[in-house]
Amino acid sequence: MQALDLAVYHFRTHEAERLNRRARYASTMLVERKRAAINTSGALQRFGASYDG
Repeated sequence: MQALDLAVYHFRTHEAERLNRRARYASTMLVERKRAAINTSGALQRFGASYDG
């Protein structure tokens, strides 16, 4: 019984760590994507302003 408890505990902590890592990665990707979108829109506005003359 103790070994089973240990296995379940290990699985749960490992699973939680994996989910945390995935959530952290997802939030990082969202921030990067948002930053890229802001940079892109800024570049497009500058380009559009110079392009329109």
